[in-house]
Amino acid sequence: MKRLTIPLLTLLLSGCQVTQLLNDPGSMTAQVNKSHRDTVEQLSTKLDKWLTSEGQRHFHNDVMEQLNSDSSLKSKGLDTATGSYWQLESEPLQWQALQLKRPGNRKLNFNEPVQFIGLPYYLTENTPVYNEPTTNAEQLGRLIQKDIVTVLAQDSSQGWLLVERNNQVLGYINKESAKASITKQSILAARPLSLKADTDNDLTRNDTILPMHSILGFYACKKLIVSLKNDKNQVEKVFTLCRKSNDIWFVDPLAEDK
Repeated sequence: MKRLTIPLLTLLLSGCQVTQLLNDPGSMTAQVNKSHRDTVEQLSTKLDKWLTSEGQRHFHNDVMEQLNSDSSLKSKGLDTATGSYWQLESEPLQWQALQLKRPGNRKLNFNEPVQFIGLPYYLTENTPVYNEPTTNAEQLGRLIQKDIVTVLAQDSSQGWLLVERNNQVLGYINKESAKASITKQSILAARPLSLKADTDNDLTRNDTILPMHSILGFYACKKLIVSLKNDKNQVEKVFTLCRKSNDIWFVDPLAEDK
């Protein structure tokens, strides 16, 4: 996974572009989720019409090869059973900037941007939770071995994970104390980042009022041009896919692809 460099100036000079800065979309959440479902369904329908199961397996392998290259690539393949071709063309990796809001302990500190992940993890050992990504920070609590949490992001050193549960940010844990529950998904199965905390329910926990924190972070995306053709027809569509891990990329419902 390409390392997120901080401060922002260093990121810009590293060859990646920050192309988008969004505040938490709030009421847009339902619309975003519907947009994602519709886009994925359209792609799935096209693949089912043009390619066999074996052809789709090779197609998805080609897609992952394209996505895991920082540079632009072109590739093509043939489904020998249907006579249909696919052609893929990707643009260079770009960084999207996003600002999310989450409730959490008032002592949490978000001085530096993070790199968003948004995947479930399980604890491999009992581990303390800190308000900053360092063992010198204040301890806010502990997680127990086999606990399942959502890793919202990792810090710039990639040594600490920012974890949440039920949309409430808990704090930072050492990366070595947890493992991803899901390590591989197709682009049709991967879900987008959760954009909105349910503020109607999450502001109060155990009779304690939790402040809302603004969390600035980044995630890596690539534009992918997908073409399908046979002797009679051809279709083409542009998608933006964004990375949760090297083997999990989701179709970005916020992208304005043509």
